[in-house]
Amino acid sequence: MRGGKREGAGRKPSPETRRVRWPVRWTSDEMAEIEVAATEAGQTPTDFIRDAALNRARAN
Repeated sequence: MRGGKREGAGRKPSPETRRVRWPVRWTSDEMAEIEVAATEAGQTPTDFIRDAALNRARAN
């Protein structure tokens, strides 16, 4: 049983689990710029950064 007393309680396992964290530091201005761009793209800052990094990596 996971996460609680009743059957099915708790966080469900994700079919695609991201397990690696990569800490990055931003200036306040950089983060503000990323947040604006992410909002305009309809994404969270995390998703925006991930997509931008993967698109750049895959283009090479």
